[in-house]
This record gives sequence, structure tokens and C-alpha cells, in this order.
Amino acid sequence: MTGQVDTYFEKVNGKGLSADFKDLITRLFSYDGSKRYTIEELKSHPWLNAPGYNKEQTRANLIASLASKTTEHPFQQKPVQVKRTQTGGVMI
Repeated sequence: MTGQVDTYFEKVNGKGLSADFKDLITRLFSYDGSKRYTIEELKSHPWLNAPGYNKEQTRANLIASLASKTTEHPFQQKPVQVKRTQTGGVMI
């Protein structure tokens, strides 16, 4: 919000990130909506169109990663059966 983009990336250990990537991220999450990229601008962004960048492989990797995380979630279990009884006019 204060425009100190370089300071931000230093604090989050992003010193090795390319200028194109930093531009993409800061514009995607810009506080000012008029500065955010449109879909067409995103599609034509240099970072997403760099030689060697494979959109389909990246997409497949993300989907596989998300699928493995959802099946291994530690809180994923069957719903608990709750028996409701009425005591003294109050449902518990």
C-alpha cells in the first residue's frame, strides 16, 4: 500500500525473483483496482509467456498438488452424529 515493493520482497525473502514476476504479483494484488491486470493483460504478460514456461504442465502440477493435499488433510473425517435431547425447555 505504501509502494515499498522492493522492501516487501526483501522481507519475504524474494530477492531472487525476477522483475517480471514481481510486476505480475504486485499488479494482481494491487489495492487500487484500476491498476490490476485485466484477463487479456495477464494472458500477454511477459512472465507467463517466457520461453520454457509450460502453462499446461504448471496447471497439471498445481492440480496434482492440491489433490494430494485434500486427501491427506488431518481434519478430514466422517461427520460426528449428534443426539439432541430437550431438557427443561432448552434444546441441547
